[in-house]
Amino acid sequence: MDNHFGSNWHYKENKMNSIAGASKVGVSKIYPNPAGDWVDIQLTSSEPVEIIIFSSDGTIIDIIFTAKVDKGETSILLVGYPKGLLIFKIGNEYNRIFHSLSKG
Repeated sequence: MDNHFGSNWHYKENKMNSIAGASKVGVSKIYPNPAGDWVDIQLTSSEPVEIIIFSSDGTIIDIIFTAKVDKGETSILLVGYPKGLLIFKIGNEYNRIFHSLSKG
């Protein structure tokens, strides 16, 4: 089977290797777990991030864009979100990480 990639095909493993000043995204803590009406997220950087929240079946519940955050911490109000497992995809255009927590 020929996939016709030829000499134009190449794989770039990590965008950060080629882009100066690219910011790594990290989460040092998401609490409380289990969560009630809110959750605090402590980031390892104060850079803006996108937070996508999924239900346990993979449905997108919310998309949140943060501005630069003071001390790398942001709070999210969870009122109206379904109970059960919530999955947080946190990142920027260079890095993404996933965290999960239970909402009671």
